[in-house]
Amino acid sequence: MRRPLLLIFPAYCLGLWLAGFLPLPLWLFFIWGVLGAGVAVWAVYRQWQYASCWLLGAVVLSGLVRMSAVSALPDIFIAHYVGKEPVRAAGIIIDTAGTWAEGKGHLRAAYLVDVQHIENASGTYRATGKMRLTVRQTDQQPLCQIGDRVAVRGKLQLPRPGSNPGDLDYRAYFLRRGIGAVMSCDGQELDITGTSVWYEPLRKMRHLRETLGNAMTRHMGTTEAALLKGLVFGERTALPAEIGWDFADTGLVHILSVSGYHVALLAGVIYGLLRLANCSEAVRIKITMLCIAGYVLLVGFSPPVVRSALMAVVLLGADLLLRKKDGLQALLVAGFLLLLWEPRQLYDIGFQLSFGATAGLILLSPGFSAAFRKYLPAGAASISAATVAATLAVLPFLANYFQQISLIALLSNIVLTYPVSLLIVSGMLAALLGSLWAPPAYLLNLFNNWLAGLLIRLTALFAGVPGAALHIPVFSWWAAAGYYLLLIWICQLYTPGWLPAFSHIWRDRRRRLLFCGLGVLLGFAWYGSAASERGLTVTFLNVGQGDAAFLRTPHNQGILIDGGPGLRTDGTGYDTGEKIIVPFLRRAGIRTLDLVVLSHAHEDHAGGLRTVLGYLPVKGLLAAPGGPEPGKSPALEALCRSKGIPVMKPAAGQRLEIDGVVLEVISTGDLPAKDDQGNEASLVIRVSYGAHQFLFTGDLEGEAEQKLRQTSPKLTCTVLKVGHHGSAKGTSEAFLEMVNPAFAVISVGETNPYGHPAPAVLRRLQAYHVQSFRTDRDGAVSFFSDGHRLKVTTYMQK
Repeated sequence: MRRPLLLIFPAYCLGLWLAGFLPLPLWLFFIWGVLGAGVAVWAVYRQWQYASCWLLGAVVLSGLVRMSAVSALPDIFIAHYVGKEPVRAAGIIIDTAGTWAEGKGHLRAAYLVDVQHIENASGTYRATGKMRLTVRQTDQQPLCQIGDRVAVRGKLQLPRPGSNPGDLDYRAYFLRRGIGAVMSCDGQELDITGTSVWYEPLRKMRHLRETLGNAMTRHMGTTEAALLKGLVFGERTALPAEIGWDFADTGLVHILSVSGYHVALLAGVIYGLLRLANCSEAVRIKITMLCIAGYVLLVGFSPPVVRSALMAVVLLGADLLLRKKDGLQALLVAGFLLLLWEPRQLYDIGFQLSFGATAGLILLSPGFSAAFRKYLPAGAASISAATVAATLAVLPFLANYFQQISLIALLSNIVLTYPVSLLIVSGMLAALLGSLWAPPAYLLNLFNNWLAGLLIRLTALFAGVPGAALHIPVFSWWAAAGYYLLLIWICQLYTPGWLPAFSHIWRDRRRRLLFCGLGVLLGFAWYGSAASERGLTVTFLNVGQGDAAFLRTPHNQGILIDGGPGLRTDGTGYDTGEKIIVPFLRRAGIRTLDLVVLSHAHEDHAGGLRTVLGYLPVKGLLAAPGGPEPGKSPALEALCRSKGIPVMKPAAGQRLEIDGVVLEVISTGDLPAKDDQGNEASLVIRVSYGAHQFLFTGDLEGEAEQKLRQTSPKLTCTVLKVGHHGSAKGTSEAFLEMVNPAFAVISVGETNPYGHPAPAVLRRLQAYHVQSFRTDRDGAVSFFSDGHRLKVTTYMQK
């Protein structure tokens, strides 16, 4: 067989996958593997009729053994030391994850630590595994470097699991990289005790990368420099989130992570320059291989980078050995070696998208390119074919991870691929020139600054086109299997004997029209299946110690009630608008909000709205007039004026109807604040759809609850958003008896310093037989109502 890995690689992946469903001890898998390998060898030796099947079975068993081996965590793994008490961890910095400014004179730095010892109250113990360490320090304190031996004191925690719809499960993501715990501390709790000589080469490579990066971005604007570093080195920590969102909407986000595109571009440029220098073929290949290896050391060993480098080395090696080049075989070799080294990458989104897109480019792109050349110039045809092939190859993965595809990707890739390639090459050249002699690189840096700014503006222009990104439903396993079988048949990669070839059908006009009609009907049926149940969906997002709820109406109009906490005035804190709410809305296909409601101006309700209102078009803001500040939040008022967002003043009894969903203002929050908290100023809204009502109470408590009982004695609801995160001052027995909810949601942060929710409130809810949910334990809580039935879903990944 010319490509044995076509069978071996899927068999090995099958074994890796099956290991997750067979929780058996490693020794049993090992015995199975040895027996299977022995039988396979004997079958080949005896030339049994089905010897190849025995060999593939042995490969499946080897996958089982390999995955079980890496999944079995030792007793001294760092995750086993997670507890309530602080510990002292000692280890070596093996990677730096970036630095972020956090207030005047302070910054936040993230590191990856290979932990060797843990000291707690009962003694010092040996430990294994990695820890992600976040340090908040002054900008005068020295930053740690790769290879530094450190000792740090703090509380170990497990990485947080996904807790909102579409969230990345960081606990599983980190575990696949051997990271078992996270820790945060101040700079005073961190001591550098020495340096490991084994990490000196990596330390020098990181220093070289910083030198090249500084030389490459000298005299450039902050945003343009961040984009160029993202394109050349894959560094995205300093890139504004809205630029990343625009690149995603235009189908260009892949260029912000170093992958095959960058490796192929570098290899092509180096090889071309050496050809112009009249170097021999062998010299060109060897130098190109060395440059690729150096680039990998420079940017890091992410799965797309390693996969691309291995493929390039295999293909260049074939040229060097005068063998026929085979892109598919090179991809299979790279994928097999990667999964052999770290089998848990099979579940890594980067590996899946990188491997799938590359397979699409190899298998599908030539056919599409030949078809497009009939209508487009050669360059545009090649770019269009690559875009379509890569998108089709990973469509089920895009649907399951991002729930969207870019409809404008064809045009944006045709227009921007060449400028992006020019900017990457020009950036690399500026890095080399600037690190050797700054004056000649000055003009090049100015050109790069102009080109990067042009790319940002053009990307924003393409992303702003209505319908640039299409929301698509998630594929079920049977739909994904059917899709890939159909794709294989259409692209004529394989045709069963009982099925006519696709080309035979396509040549006949009537059959072609019938096939296209059936394809359109199937597409609409699949796309409409997700919207077959129309109704109101209310999702209480997990935004920590704050409030944010999103309402999707039956015809996909969007209403946001509160926006969670945002950055403080000194730049510290966590912006839930940027990190949670906008990504959630983008995954949900929401590009415009029909209404935003602000219950009151406290930062844990209003902070995240600054990002939301700044990024998404909003048709109107309904805001409570009261609060600790006069008027509303001044920053939000200024933002609404600059964006032309109408601001509505609520009135008691006011009713708004959006797509059959009725919002009723129960209380305007105009009760005078008697303390510095101002929680009495909360706007109270009841949302009704069919037989169910949702009562949003903001931070309602105490006297405001009592007043509400007097003014609205017949107020009831099905779902109660518990006031003030479950504070002991609110949700009284009298209030619960009046509203009589069947469900209650407490939006609260994990291990918050206020003791929310109060045990007394939880006891009262239980006494009134109210089924309660907490965002700190259940994650986001979603209610779906078709007007009659009510379905509840929680999103905390256990």
